[in-house]
Amino acid sequence: MSVSFFDFQIIIASPNGSGSLTANRLLHKALFREGFHVVGKNIFPSNIEGLPTYYILRLSESYNGLKSQNDLYLGLNPQTFNKDLTDFTTSESLIFFNQDQKSLAEDRPKQFSASFRALGKDIEAPIKIKKRISNLYYVGWTAALLGLKPETFKTLLQETFKSSSVVDLNFQAFEKGYELFIQEHASEFTELSAHISTLKKEPPTDQILIEGNQAAALGWVDAGCTVATWYPITPSSSLVESFENYVEHLRPKSSKGKNHYAVIQAEDEISAVCAVVGANWAGARAATATSGPGLSLMNEAIGLAYFAEIPTVVWDIQRVGPSTGLPTRTSQGDVLSAYYSSHGDTFHPILLPSTINECYNMAFTAFDVSEYYQTPVFVLSDLDLGMNTWVGPTLKQPSSPLNRGKVLSEIDLESLPDFQRYLGDEEGVPSRTLPGTHHKLAPYMTRGSGHNTDASYSENPDVYEDKLERLKKKVLNARARLPQPRIANANNSLGLMYYGTTTQIFPEIFNLLSGYKFDLCEVKSLPLHDEVLEFAASHEQIIVIEQNRDLQLMQILKSQLESPKCQVMGVSTFNGWPIQAETVAHKIKALLNVPAPQHSEPEVTP
Repeated sequence: MSVSFFDFQIIIASPNGSGSLTANRLLHKALFREGFHVVGKNIFPSNIEGLPTYYILRLSESYNGLKSQNDLYLGLNPQTFNKDLTDFTTSESLIFFNQDQKSLAEDRPKQFSASFRALGKDIEAPIKIKKRISNLYYVGWTAALLGLKPETFKTLLQETFKSSSVVDLNFQAFEKGYELFIQEHASEFTELSAHISTLKKEPPTDQILIEGNQAAALGWVDAGCTVATWYPITPSSSLVESFENYVEHLRPKSSKGKNHYAVIQAEDEISAVCAVVGANWAGARAATATSGPGLSLMNEAIGLAYFAEIPTVVWDIQRVGPSTGLPTRTSQGDVLSAYYSSHGDTFHPILLPSTINECYNMAFTAFDVSEYYQTPVFVLSDLDLGMNTWVGPTLKQPSSPLNRGKVLSEIDLESLPDFQRYLGDEEGVPSRTLPGTHHKLAPYMTRGSGHNTDASYSENPDVYEDKLERLKKKVLNARARLPQPRIANANNSLGLMYYGTTTQIFPEIFNLLSGYKFDLCEVKSLPLHDEVLEFAASHEQIIVIEQNRDLQLMQILKSQLESPKCQVMGVSTFNGWPIQAETVAHKIKALLNVPAPQHSEPEVTP
């Protein structure tokens, strides 16, 4: 049996809508709690029921991406079984399938099967219930293979279901699958189970397993967001749903029993973003979550917020486009549309999280920067980060206080001879007042049309140019408060540049490019910091790695790079699946077209 001892990947194939996600996440959580470094990816169709869904679990020392080869295939979907064997297995893959599905490739020697229908015959429950708990058979079988403790699953089931009878029925099904493996298959997997056990470490005490959208929602709550608006769209919906769930429990009601927050499901994305602009204008911290098609609809209102200088936070969970695209596949395809969102001369601060902790922390940055600079701020996550569960350190609230920016109170206005709403300071940032401020200087007219520093309507060409130049200056100055790039520079001639979830395929990239000399630059925000441009200019070759076809960050980099010496190239993956280190390493080698030196240690570590 040929298995990479420190790297074992399982793919579970099941029909969408069969309830397998809950079972798969149960397995994922159990692996995490028992000390495995595990990465899980849910690959699902946009249709509610019927089409195939896949959940992939990779156990390794430290890798956070998927590999190309699956070591174990659990085939639970008869509709796709034969095709799956071609697409997701090799001759070395172990194959386990539900015996009730009649199809089976005859040329695969490493096959194991069981009749789940037979497993359930002793469980006293209606047929309908037996069907619901049937996923626990393969969970139990796999748990036994991986050496997981049944009591871990009992605890997880108790945390998942309120009813003790539901817990008991599910656990009975789990035990049936567990016992099946012990009785019929354990002897054949002794060596493999022993190798897998070497991956097991001490159970984590300071780590959590959470989706990026859930971490972002907690960030919204802790960063003081009081208004969340949305129009449902995959893969962003779970962010606002999580926010609504968390804020209900974490933010106490007023003494009169009223909520200190509002969650508004609008009739479309246009209304959703307009409500955010209005709420921020009125003094709330407000945000909306969307994805590419929703962002397209929001453009006009974003332009209003930019020109009228109203804080606005938009969290874009990117998926494959254009148009409806593939709603449940991941991508980094909204970089340009977010950066230049609206019409005319606009560009915006953008945050690029790559971990669950950054999803949480960047909520604070997004609200602070948006309010300080009074401008729309985007956070570009993606489906992989947003809807899959990731391991990371316990979330910790920043120690610095929230920064509401230059908001003038009645007392502030009393000390001023005059108030010009659109008169910028040295950073290009004006002061603002909030509706209801009791002072004669406080009121002003908010306009999306041309206006002077007094907020009076103006078609004066000089006034318009001054305004646009100040807005540009303001957004560029926002870089001082945006996350800095992470750079590892050992003065090699080649530099790799990347952002977002692409970061997660390092350090596997180091191993796959062992021997190549290269430096690293992880871009954390836009506009590009000077350090990014200096990094690029200091290398003979830059390879930008992106999860979109047109290499959108590379286009921004090229538009600003003045060095004639630097050759900027790109490596793109855009098939909708989470990025794989093997694919990227292969493309980098093809671009460089030179053999790797014959030594094995990576030259640079981040």
